[in-house]
Amino acid sequence: MMQTPIIRHIMIKHTASPYDVTLREYFKMRDKKYIAKIKSQDNSDKKYA
Repeated sequence: MMQTPIIRHIMIKHTASPYDVTLREYFKMRDKKYIAKIKSQDNSDKKYA
């Protein structure tokens, strides 16, 4: 039986927006981490129709 790892996320305030100039760097960093995580996942066991 495979186990799914638990990934914790830090919630941001509801007023935060990627269009807010003061938070632009935060969202860039967050996007880079997300893209790196997606690319590092092994997709060889997935089958597509």
